[in-house]
Amino acid sequence: MPRKIQHNQCECGNKKQITSEICRLCYINKMNSLKIIHKCSKCNVEISKSSKHSRCINCYRDDIRNNLIQKDETIGQFKYKNSKNPNHFVKIRQHARRIAEIHGLLDNGCSICSFPFVDVCHIKPIKEWADDSLMSDVNDTENLIILCKNCHWLFDHGYNSIELIKNFYINNQ
Repeated sequence: MPRKIQHNQCECGNKKQITSEICRLCYINKMNSLKIIHKCSKCNVEISKSSKHSRCINCYRDDIRNNLIQKDETIGQFKYKNSKNPNHFVKIRQHARRIAEIHGLLDNGCSICSFPFVDVCHIKPIKEWADDSLMSDVNDTENLIILCKNCHWLFDHGYNSIELIKNFYINNQ
């Protein structure tokens, strides 16, 4: 047998459950008045409550720019010495992601299917570059392409152009 909900009046005049202190409308108004807007720790611009960061997007991107690897550094300096480790290019890939973020390449999603969760891929793979190659050449925006996991897998396994991957999807629908 369903339990009957008893109602009482809130101080605003609306009905409320006897067990609650205020009605739903008063509760929503109270929560909206409690929204905390914090300020960027660098420039004091207001940031919404939903942001988990202490800095605004502009300060965040400035910090990324300031912490980039120097142009004259080579990829050999950033490879892990144990080449059997599948992640021995991780620092080079992290740098590529920072470059893509600064240039706003990540904003539109995958270059092929527009899926929002993406990888930053190298058109010419990192392993094909000599150790004395400059990071600025390896992670140049002309050598980077933004792809989702599925398109990235296709790109790495023989479909090495955007047109080939698009044709793959068209032919296999």
